[in-house]
Amino acid sequence: MIIKNSKSKKAMLLLLVIVLVATIIIFILFAKYYNDTQVPELIDSPTEISVGSVEDIENLTIDDVNDIGGYITTYQSKTEIPKEIKGRFTSQKILDQEDAATALLSLRNLFGITEYSFYCEDINEGDEISILLHQLHNGIPVDGGYFRIVTSKNGQAVSVKGTFIEVSDVETNPKIAYEDGKKSIDLESNTHIKSAQLVICAMNDITPVLCWKYETKAQDPIDSKLIYVNAINGNIEMEIPTAIS
Repeated sequence: MIIKNSKSKKAMLLLLVIVLVATIIIFILFAKYYNDTQVPELIDSPTEISVGSVEDIENLTIDDVNDIGGYITTYQSKTEIPKEIKGRFTSQKILDQEDAATALLSLRNLFGITEYSFYCEDINEGDEISILLHQLHNGIPVDGGYFRIVTSKNGQAVSVKGTFIEVSDVETNPKIAYEDGKKSIDLESNTHIKSAQLVICAMNDITPVLCWKYETKAQDPIDSKLIYVNAINGNIEMEIPTAIS
């Protein structure tokens, strides 16, 4: 009788293990199927800041900026193009994103800006006000082309820092649909793609290229990423943890 009970317990334990393993496998397969069949949210092109005719905006020289009270602190690597100007780089008040874009475009020659489209990505208000302007090309965000303009509470210019990226020759018509670009991404079972956006990837000194930027979300936020998939050939160009992006 004892032997029979022992065998019965072992059989029951084995059955439970088999059921547990089968459940895990089914869950993994379902999660993979769910991730593979889900279409990420497509983020629309951002709204460009309207500044009117650029020809009507003053085009300052470094002498003009010095006279106002500004000075160059750093230059872009191996060039004579400023990276940052501190102090009053404009005599105009900067009270909103339109004022910020106008002030930036008054420095277009100094910063080597040859296209005049930007959108406001962020405004941060603290002891000072920080306005982040993001470069656009044919309505497509240029990731890597940013300018941060800092002002005092009353709108006086404090500093401007950033880089304009030359992307006039970049192809802007994707050959791969955003629903298909994610096929290049090997997702973990606990990760899904939240959104997709067409951008020009121009970060970390890579040659600018049209990409689908996918935002992935994982159970552990440390594992969430931005993944740039080439919208022409489907190759993965770059991955950036969102915790540091």
